[in-house]
Amino acid sequence: MQFNFIKYLLENKGRSYLQDFEQQLSSYFYAKNSKKEIAGTIIKQELVNYIKYSIGIINKISTNERGLQKTIISDSYFTVNDKLRQMGYSVSKSPWTYDNANVKFFNNHFFNQYNNINKAVNDGLVKVLSQDFYDLYSLFQEDVVSYIKKIDSPALILPADLTFSERTLIKGFKKIEKPSFIFLHGMPASYKPYRFNTTDYLLVWGEKLKKDYINAGFNENKIIVVGHPYYESIPHNFNLRFDLKNILIISKSSLGAQKNDGRIRLQDNANCLLYLYELQDLLLSLDVSSVRLRLHPSEDEVWYKDNIDTKFFIIDKKDLKSSMEEASLVIGPKSTVFIEALYYGVNYVLYEPSIDGLDMNNLELTSPFYSDDSKIPYATNIMDLKYILENVIKVDSSVLGEYIKTPFDLTEVAKIIDQY
Repeated sequence: MQFNFIKYLLENKGRSYLQDFEQQLSSYFYAKNSKKEIAGTIIKQELVNYIKYSIGIINKISTNERGLQKTIISDSYFTVNDKLRQMGYSVSKSPWTYDNANVKFFNNHFFNQYNNINKAVNDGLVKVLSQDFYDLYSLFQEDVVSYIKKIDSPALILPADLTFSERTLIKGFKKIEKPSFIFLHGMPASYKPYRFNTTDYLLVWGEKLKKDYINAGFNENKIIVVGHPYYESIPHNFNLRFDLKNILIISKSSLGAQKNDGRIRLQDNANCLLYLYELQDLLLSLDVSSVRLRLHPSEDEVWYKDNIDTKFFIIDKKDLKSSMEEASLVIGPKSTVFIEALYYGVNYVLYEPSIDGLDMNNLELTSPFYSDDSKIPYATNIMDLKYILENVIKVDSSVLGEYIKTPFDLTEVAKIIDQY
């Protein structure tokens, strides 16, 4: 048994809507090495919001939601929306989301609602537990359902089901009995059904990921293998680069928030540094004088520079393609970069220091760790990592085809959408 404040709120405050805010409420535990907001950033964001609001007013007057009929709502990452448009569908992001391809669908009413809810959550629990907040969020949910009905949207596609806006959309589509999908946006940290399991379907990149989700308890009938829009073709039977001349290290980032599976995982943020310090000791012993370090986009570069040897660790800021093509070897935790590295022909050594099957963030290690997949060597301690490096033990390059189906194909998804 663990003390769990979020669980207490859900069970004792008579506010069922709080379950939609688990991710935001748990942000009280954001790591110290995540990016910090500064005054200039806040001012800039307020200016951007003002411009978006103005565009929303103009759009509301000029379009009045005409031409939005039968529009798929999709906040999916990558170029999924472009592919759907090529297939003849009208696609928009959620109406509170602005981008250059979404101007005519942007709606200032939803934009204000969305920002007011976020602001209240950031202001603290007193506001979140108030009747005013309950009324604000209830109206938002009602308006979302009305909007979906008005444009007769045939389907919803999201990158996750964690935020209040995502959960509101999912519940809205269930209410009007239209299909909802999650298009997997990265290599899963966990396959447990407490996440990515609230939509009708889960769209994954390859058969390997489908198998892992089924083994974790997902209904196989809701999982559709579609591939990935960035990989229309992949190489086969290729030799992966593996030497110590130009190593790229992927950081082991801390948790951004608690996971919504009922367990508390407060970790020492210095473990992010421990991961790097132990790597540096090992690599120096192997006559490596410097490496490139690629941080997660959420991490604070300044925090790292204040705490690591910047002569040994050179922060990598190149685009991912250039970074991968330059690397002679990649070492890092389980990450989507694993797939990127294989695609660009460089070996990725999976290194996840663990104790009793739990990583540095107290998360259970998932496939390929502790599985029967011999194609993917991995290290859970520094000595295992040393053995892999000294003996040049590579990933079997054929696993790339197991993780990524090619070409990218939404035919099965289209058949479902066309029923509505």
